[in-house]
Amino acid sequence: MVNDGTMFIQMKLYNKISEADCLGMDGSYNLFIQKFKDNATDAGYGFYDRNFLHPIRKEPGQKLTLNETHFNNKFGSFHSSIEAQFSMLGSKFERFNNNRAALQISDIKYYNIQFRVACILTNIWRFVDKYDIEIQPHHKLWYGKGFKFPSKKNKLDLVFSNEQKSIDMVIDSEEDANDNLSKRRKATRGGQRNRQYDNSYEIEIIVGHVYTNNKYIFEVKWVGYNAMDNSWLTIDKFNDREMSHEYMATHDIQL
Repeated sequence: MVNDGTMFIQMKLYNKISEADCLGMDGSYNLFIQKFKDNATDAGYGFYDRNFLHPIRKEPGQKLTLNETHFNNKFGSFHSSIEAQFSMLGSKFERFNNNRAALQISDIKYYNIQFRVACILTNIWRFVDKYDIEIQPHHKLWYGKGFKFPSKKNKLDLVFSNEQKSIDMVIDSEEDANDNLSKRRKATRGGQRNRQYDNSYEIEIIVGHVYTNNKYIFEVKWVGYNAMDNSWLTIDKFNDREMSHEYMATHDIQL
């Protein structure tokens, strides 16, 4: 059975940290600091007491000074905030939940990637929650079965060009696309639509695309309409084949 102190020594953190870093530790880890420094010296590194911080402990009956008590309180608060982060990750991501089984890590490289992705997703969740951002359907496209993430063959499965100015888009399903187009044709635009386009309905530009459920869906901006009226269409809905073929060639899309 490996205890915390033995684990701390076996981790050989001196290979990972800088001599300018400071390790915060609690419990009995501080009893192994000297062993850590000795091993680091043997490996060609130099670490000192200033590279470590831990709660101040005294012999039974000896009181802490006000400054020492203040330091312990601050250190405890910092320690609790770090533990809270990992507790939150464990509650949101099964990969970091050790309530039912111990976490096994065979390759630290993949674990680090998973940890960083979890942190990014957590920050996005906090940002959305803090600023009360309404979740749109296309925000969850990557949830769908068959969604292809970027790969070497197709580096941009999710692309938005500089022409996109609005983040509040509406996704038209295949069955609703024609109905929505008809409704937009009949709608009164009050100056948004130029008269020269009264009898026309054409795509001005392909703004971006996603790949989900084994097919590509393209976001398009209509001539005479602003970005709020953008639609998501499948390739069979395009009348201008030249535009779609040019876009697919530019973004290395193969149907």
